[in-house]
Amino acid sequence: MAEWQLRDGDELDHICWRHYGDLPGALEAVLRANWESLHLFDDLGEVKLLQSVAFMNLPDLKRPTNISNSIRLFE
Repeated sequence: MAEWQLRDGDELDHICWRHYGDLPGALEAVLRANWESLHLFDDLGEVKLLQSVAFMNLPDLKRPTNISNSIRLFE
């Protein structure tokens, strides 16, 4: 699990995108891992003004395995 230092104005979805890319389910996993820290974000997912240094946990997530058997629909 990695830690991300929050800064004023950070956005939750942007943090997830920077750390995980387009990995499906990443935002939901981060929300579950940081349930107790959600008070740091406003209703739109932006970090509120911080009084001190705050960190958020970014869980280790596995990428889905690639499909090795593909079917060719058109020739």
